[in-house]
Amino acid sequence: MQIPFTPIVDFAGSLALVGMLVLSYGAVRRHMPGLKLAPTLLGVLFGVVAVLQMHAPIAPQPGLLIDLRNVPVILAGAFLGLRGFAACIVVAAAGRIGIGGVGWASGVTAMILCGGGGLAWDALTRGRGRRGMRAMVGLWAMVLPHVASLLLLPREVAIWYLTVPMPLLVAVYLLSIMVFGRMLETERMRMDREARMRAAVLTETGPGFASRAGLDASLTQAIAAGRYDDGISILRVRMRPGFAQSGLWGENLADHVLVALHARIAPLLPQGAEVGLVRDDTLAIMLPADRAEELGTLARRLREEVGSQPIHLPGTASARPVLQIDRRDYDHVPPYATLLDGRPVSRRVSAAPTVEDDEDHHGDPRLFEMAERLLALHDREGAERRRA
Repeated sequence: MQIPFTPIVDFAGSLALVGMLVLSYGAVRRHMPGLKLAPTLLGVLFGVVAVLQMHAPIAPQPGLLIDLRNVPVILAGAFLGLRGFAACIVVAAAGRIGIGGVGWASGVTAMILCGGGGLAWDALTRGRGRRGMRAMVGLWAMVLPHVASLLLLPREVAIWYLTVPMPLLVAVYLLSIMVFGRMLETERMRMDREARMRAAVLTETGPGFASRAGLDASLTQAIAAGRYDDGISILRVRMRPGFAQSGLWGENLADHVLVALHARIAPLLPQGAEVGLVRDDTLAIMLPADRAEELGTLARRLREEVGSQPIHLPGTASARPVLQIDRRDYDHVPPYATLLDGRPVSRRVSAAPTVEDDEDHHGDPRLFEMAERLLALHDREGAERRRA
């Protein structure tokens, strides 16, 4: 049996082209930081690759041509934001219209649907940490609605496309998106870690909230001094500066927003409050239980004063910060997982909290471990004194 070698070479060449594009993602973003130039340039590059894919189709069998044009388009929507996707679709649509034919309207519509699916996927998954293989399957599923573009084709052509090339395309898209989406996500997480390291330096040398490790150390000292023996009240403030932090414009502006919010929040804090980040977008403000009413007053002032004025975001429009605020009262310093989701705690715990690590890099399971050990020691000493 003769092996169809040419289609394999064509397929490998198409994948290599997308792979080279993926490798350029990190380099361009690092050398051209900002919200305008880097996403736009990358969007143009992704669009050019989509056009090249149109001109280098794969022929798995005589009379059947497929290409990977929708792969760079959906990746642009998922990883470049709205600005990058807009640049990509302009170039890709112009290339498809230039080719002409009865299917140009359907082809352009399919690319728009794919890119829009990538944007929707990014909006739904951004902020949840590392997006793993299951998330990549979800991104692949965002390709499927492009089947609706077949309505713009003649009936016979649409039926043929749906029954002959479509099953093969679905498998090729799955492989491509799983591989290249994962590569892009790995690079995005690497740049995100670098940004947090720069933000940590900024927090140590300039205005900013205490890091998770700093808050852990502060709480350990407070527990050792017995400050929270009668309970603790915690005000959790989750910061969502509208579309700017969602990444729709190509870059997460959380670091800039946190510094700006610190300048607004710091003057309002009660004296002696323990303050720090427990997640990249979540702030914890803590006081002993007998001062809980001060946190209620603070919550009202945060809504009225901090959220009333927009924050200027470099490279794009200003955005008004949206604060999600809730207060929880505990009989002791809660475990880390409880502090994040706000579940009430009715009794002391005697072991360090366990948190599933899904590689999201947004939480540190070791947070409050020293505090929890002190609580456990405190409980044992109290039990021994009661027995004596």
